[in-house]
Amino acid sequence: MKPLRSNPTFNSILTSFENPFMGILAGATFTALIQSSSATTVMLVSFVNSGLINFSQALGVILGSNIGSTVTAQIVAFKVTDYALLLIASGSIMALFSKKDNIKNIGFVILGFGLLFYGMKIMSDTMKPLRSDPTFNAILTSFENPLLGILAGAVFTALVQSSSATTGIVITLASGGSITLEAGIPLILGANIGTTGTIWLAGALVSDGMPKGDTLRIAMAHTGVNLFMAMTLLPFVHPIARLLSRF
Repeated sequence: MKPLRSNPTFNSILTSFENPFMGILAGATFTALIQSSSATTVMLVSFVNSGLINFSQALGVILGSNIGSTVTAQIVAFKVTDYALLLIASGSIMALFSKKDNIKNIGFVILGFGLLFYGMKIMSDTMKPLRSDPTFNAILTSFENPLLGILAGAVFTALVQSSSATTGIVITLASGGSITLEAGIPLILGANIGTTGTIWLAGALVSDGMPKGDTLRIAMAHTGVNLFMAMTLLPFVHPIARLLSRF
């Protein structure tokens, strides 16, 4: 990161993050493009640790990353996963055979999206046989208890280090009728908590131990915001589910 400090364009972009709305917009856009709020937060930890940005600048980007990660849910809901192999094929051709760097880079982006969606499709197909398993169905039904659902979503996301994967699985199960909205909403809220484990891990790695200074404050803010949102919405899970079921 050090050579970037002398790059005026890069510095002007980082300076714009002092405006909270620009930070939120940047975080949402970047996360929507790369489909990973974890990658966004890890990048922020690196920037803060290198002294490129401070805590207040990073906070807006973190809030934006939570918004950008919701794009995954829309992609899965719109069945874009059905075209995953087409994206993989077209992205591979562009990346391997184009002589222009810009087209190569676009090809790698399309290939990455295709692989992500194909992975979600495989998870979806794997889940289908479990719909008739009474033990599996009993476990899913238990998630209608909001506290259990939030805990399960947080633990699973912390293990796989991807709230996008958790969201994709939840939407797949819901679209197939395996879980209800009352069970799905707590799982998503839990996924938002579980994904904060990545920033603690990244902070520990760059700090050679426990996160310190602005890195620690970013990790605490990220966890605190997601915990606050989950606990605030917890009492309203069932009313929200009834409201959404009308659409």
